[in-house]
Amino acid sequence: MLNLDHFLSINVFAYFGKFKRSWCKTVAAEIDYSEIAFTLAQSDSISESLSSVLAQPKLHKAGQQVFPNFQELFVLMTESSDKYVIHCAGSVRSTSPVKNHLSAFQINVDTMNNIQPFLQKIDDSNFLFCPVFNENQDAMAYLVIAFKGHIKDQTQVDFYTSSLTRAIQRGLQAYQKRHADLKRAINNERMSQAADLHDSIAQVLSYLKLRSSSLKAYLYETDTVADDTMLKFANEIDNQVGFAHRLIRELITSSRLSFLQTDLADAIQNSMQEFEQLSGVVFDLDNRANEALKKLPYQSEILFIIRESLCNLVRHSHASHARIVITQQSQNLQVLIEDNGIGIQPESKRPDSFGLCIMEERARKMDAELIVENRKQGGTRVQLSIPREH
Repeated sequence: MLNLDHFLSINVFAYFGKFKRSWCKTVAAEIDYSEIAFTLAQSDSISESLSSVLAQPKLHKAGQQVFPNFQELFVLMTESSDKYVIHCAGSVRSTSPVKNHLSAFQINVDTMNNIQPFLQKIDDSNFLFCPVFNENQDAMAYLVIAFKGHIKDQTQVDFYTSSLTRAIQRGLQAYQKRHADLKRAINNERMSQAADLHDSIAQVLSYLKLRSSSLKAYLYETDTVADDTMLKFANEIDNQVGFAHRLIRELITSSRLSFLQTDLADAIQNSMQEFEQLSGVVFDLDNRANEALKKLPYQSEILFIIRESLCNLVRHSHASHARIVITQQSQNLQVLIEDNGIGIQPESKRPDSFGLCIMEERARKMDAELIVENRKQGGTRVQLSIPREH
């Protein structure tokens, strides 16, 4: 038989549970989660959009009601490298001691799993990490909530964090998909332009290059020129046509490489094998900086310099052996290309040779140092020192 005390206890707990669920729904109803997802999905600058979302007063008001001594909301997100970038409300970018503590840790993918025990010792603050998954169910970001004290009602916390995490996840997934589609469209357009260049202007320039060379040879052989004027004009035309042909090949190569290669280490390996098959030179690759290569900006520029060096090596060095050595140092990553050929012959430099100038221009673009010199042991050494990101 149900006694009065038991009856009252059941109703008290039932009423309290109903009140708690109602309270949680009231807090959630004040936040427009679909607007958060839409803002992120339509973003052109994810940093600015996250800053705007995290600054919403309603998010902070709800956080203050759910967490004891609520401090700040952050989003940790990987971008171009495996290092996590800290996104926060614009008002706390430079003033928040918690944000400064997080920045000091330089959190990356490898340290993320072990970072929470260390963070809990900072300024008596607690940190709740909520993973945000991409479409492959890999954690692409973390919603981080900083507070002080102990959580008293886990149900309220779960309700708040799960709703906010789902909204951020929907927005970031849509943002990444949109940018992946845009990148794919750009690559397709560049591929189409490369094909058009190859089938039109490049073929015309190849024909003109052949004819201008034939014209020069004819003038020399027939000796029909009263003075050197005609021969001078023929040389100038041949040089300029050769230069234009070289620029077109560069444009075609850059368009193709941008979508054919996704990993710089693989691209270097493939380029070395390509030039080895085209020549009698035996190549050796010693790559001691595979992971560091992935983090470098200007990867296309680095690959072009290496390919140009290999092209010159095959065409002019008369070498039998060559090697590529890639090492990392504290401030720089160094690419060394050397051979056992005849070395650089300054007197044989052609006026229409622009390869070295283009290499130097690419190196300047990424604040790198490029040295091309003769080796003491014979042959040529190309040394490219690229600043590393920190």
